[in-house]
Amino acid sequence: MRRTERHPPAKINLTLHIRGARPDGFHELDTIFIRTSLCDRLEVSRAEHGDVRLECPGSDLPTGPDNLVVRAAELFRQHAGLAGGFDILLEKHIPAGGGLGGGSSDAAAALDALNDLCGNPLSAADLLALASSLGSDVPFFLGPPIARGTGRGEILGAVGATGFPDRALLVNPGFAVPTPWAYAAYRAQPPGMKRGEVNATFPWGEMRNDLEPPVFAKYLLLPQIKSWLRDRPETIAAMMSGSGATMFALLKPGADAAALQLDLRSAFGHACWSREVRLG
Repeated sequence: MRRTERHPPAKINLTLHIRGARPDGFHELDTIFIRTSLCDRLEVSRAEHGDVRLECPGSDLPTGPDNLVVRAAELFRQHAGLAGGFDILLEKHIPAGGGLGGGSSDAAAALDALNDLCGNPLSAADLLALASSLGSDVPFFLGPPIARGTGRGEILGAVGATGFPDRALLVNPGFAVPTPWAYAAYRAQPPGMKRGEVNATFPWGEMRNDLEPPVFAKYLLLPQIKSWLRDRPETIAAMMSGSGATMFALLKPGADAAALQLDLRSAFGHACWSREVRLG
């Protein structure tokens, strides 16, 4: 096999509870990840040259060693003991820096694709270890479509409760929120402000994102979008995903998402990107 293709999915966080700071500089999390039907496209091919070469047409993302896909490929080559080259084509559809895990998902897909292309020299446990070293969200994309993440998010467990939503509307305002900044702003808050709003309670837990207060204090459009989504008759609840800036609304059964999107554009303009997605 000379070429293989993957469709790395976006995720949302149905909960993001921060339990406190860790000695390693990260935060202790309790989060529920769920995959969405919004995907990038990743194509990996063997190459005669000895390099990892990434193309990302139509995007301003870096394609050198700072790109997480390139880092994943180089790490794979190192641990698999491979000297051959690879050409990687990445088509981006997931908004970058939006709290949807696009970069993490692309990196996980690259690890899986390379391992398949090379005859599976690494075990599933090996791939998970590499994924964890690349980022806290990366291991989730190598496992089941719904999982609870603890530790810094990389320790994954099954979610036993039922009643998960099956559709959501994603809304991205057209700008990114840097994840390191969001956690630094969280740490700087007074102790009494270190919990987000409980948006709804489900069998699987409280729908709450503890990064909302510091992010909303700076990015004032985001709480406006959340309030607008939450008050619509088509939605069950609304929240920010991850560190933002993407907001999401869980849709009621039979809700007309297209009509909701039209009203959203009327309220906030065409700068707001939106997409109806399936969950799980």
